[in-house]
Amino acid sequence: MSVMELSHRSPEFAKMADKAKDDLREFLEIPQNYKIFFFQGGASLQYAAIIKNMLIPGRGANYLNTGLWSNQCLTEAKKMSDVPPTEMASGAKSKFTHIAKPKDWNINKDGSYVHYCQNETVHGFQFQDEADACFPFELFGNMPVVCDMSSDIGSRRVDWTKFGMVYAGAQKNLGAAGVTVVIVREDLIGKQHKDTPFLLDWQLFDKSPNGFFNTPATYPVYVTGLNIAHMIKNGGLSHYCLLAEQRS
Repeated sequence: MSVMELSHRSPEFAKMADKAKDDLREFLEIPQNYKIFFFQGGASLQYAAIIKNMLIPGRGANYLNTGLWSNQCLTEAKKMSDVPPTEMASGAKSKFTHIAKPKDWNINKDGSYVHYCQNETVHGFQFQDEADACFPFELFGNMPVVCDMSSDIGSRRVDWTKFGMVYAGAQKNLGAAGVTVVIVREDLIGKQHKDTPFLLDWQLFDKSPNGFFNTPATYPVYVTGLNIAHMIKNGGLSHYCLLAEQRS
């Protein structure tokens, strides 16, 4: 029987999916207090999931606008938030080639979370590891930081102590289209709104067998697992960080 014929509730597929998550935890050095999910719907579906699971009523949230993807996420937040989201800064006037210095950002200190995109592939704006190009985590205190890492996940190290939630379309660096990697700190799960749709509810998936409430994209999960295992075999994250640096 091929992978595409397997039931998503079968022990054979469960073993594949669990290994893929375990390998991803090893590859990205994800701490045990973070849950790993393989969702469908692309990274774009998480724009709404973040709001439904993390937005505290009446407090709004902070969004940094550095390009196409972060602008799309901000647009979704404007439609769904009970309090208009705070646009901390925007690079739109410069066609997303520049952003204001962090000291000049408009920050809602009482916000539910702060969201940014680490690497905007369409406009070419990336937060890097150099001191003058890092994301300024220190400005936000204990406010959870949410990051779209679709474009450079697996090509740089992540300081997990700085993030509440990270999401990424697997198709850029990790695997096949049809899988969205969502990594959430445990204490942020279970705060979903009452009207949260099934497919956006992190807690519902967390409590479901193998982390799948509905039928997952079984073949893309399998392929993603194969690729992550291949990257570990090739030398792990250190190798791919070096490879990305050489290519750039």
